[in-house]
Amino acid sequence: MLNRYPLLPRSDELWPNFRWRLVKHLYDQYRAMLEGSAALALVEVICAFRTGSSVFLGLFAAVVATTAGRYALTIWFRRNDGPTPPRQAGTPEVWAQRFVAGIIASSVLFGATTLVVCLQFHDPALQLLVFLVEAAWIAGSTQRNAASPLAVASQTAVISLTAIVSAMWSGSPIVLWVVPFVVAHALSARSGLAFFGDLHLNTLLTEQRLEAANAQLMELSATDGLTGISNRRAFDAEFQREVGRAARNADTIGLIMIDVDFFKAFNDRYGHTAGDACLREIAAIAEGTLHRPSDFVARFGGEEFAVMLPGTPLEGARDVAERIRRAVLHAARLHAGSPFGQVTISLGVASIVPKPGTKPQSLIDLADGALYQAKRGGRNQVCIAGAPQAVEGLRARQ
Repeated sequence: MLNRYPLLPRSDELWPNFRWRLVKHLYDQYRAMLEGSAALALVEVICAFRTGSSVFLGLFAAVVATTAGRYALTIWFRRNDGPTPPRQAGTPEVWAQRFVAGIIASSVLFGATTLVVCLQFHDPALQLLVFLVEAAWIAGSTQRNAASPLAVASQTAVISLTAIVSAMWSGSPIVLWVVPFVVAHALSARSGLAFFGDLHLNTLLTEQRLEAANAQLMELSATDGLTGISNRRAFDAEFQREVGRAARNADTIGLIMIDVDFFKAFNDRYGHTAGDACLREIAAIAEGTLHRPSDFVARFGGEEFAVMLPGTPLEGARDVAERIRRAVLHAARLHAGSPFGQVTISLGVASIVPKPGTKPQSLIDLADGALYQAKRGGRNQVCIAGAPQAVEGLRARQ
């Protein structure tokens, strides 16, 4: 019968990290778990006091041990819970199994208490107390544990069956009147499980869709709509992070500034649609020339592009710039308004080992000065920051 109830709600749409959230919901109920265990322990103490039986003291000790074990498991999970799944290994299903095992252990102890009270001690007040606490436990745990259908179903089945068997065996008229009450709570737990289980699942699916939409919006906000590469906003954020990282690690960071030669003349002659296609082609060429995941190309503005090269000295950055320049030449896009007869680019290269507190703009100024000198020197060339002509270019820009 319990095979119909899965450990966690079944849904092929739910991402793995959201399945962890289902498990997290189970372990977030530790206060309610302690309260339920305290109620059961109180019943054991009352039974021991009323009957003088040491059996209930043994059951009380078992309740305390089980509760301590479940609480330790909860602390273990919560201590390693965060943006990533628990570090102790395992899957959401494994952690759900551990939770259900604790639920079943507590339910068996409650069932054992019921059996002992009804079979050995014919005290209607005690019997009524046990049944009322059982009914309250079933009703209160349904919503709380609905993230695991098996947890709710197993607890309800164990407690309800032992309650019914105990009541029928005792033959007490008062207890027999309570049986329909327990059955009603068991049936309500089943319908409540369907409602709250769907509620948990649909809430997580909604959150998942919102997270996917937000991620898409973030990607769109960081992407240049024309070329499809990163935009200036994304470049500024990434460049600042990389300059800071390089300063902390005393590492090198290179930068290439690119400008399309005679682009205004290209637009005037061929139209803005052709100009847009030209920019997309150059963006694709620059991006395709980079081979390391850490390298980063962005549209800097207008017909300018920026290429960030972490861990790259000046010579390496110059080689990358030269590869990009030659690739644009190889594309051979016609440009009758250029003295070269085709689309070309000018590139300025800079590379530094930033010190703590170095402003990213200082490296941009260096590469920009080199770019300015490349344009003054005739365009379609690479100019390196630090060379005398590049220093003159930087001064001229400033």
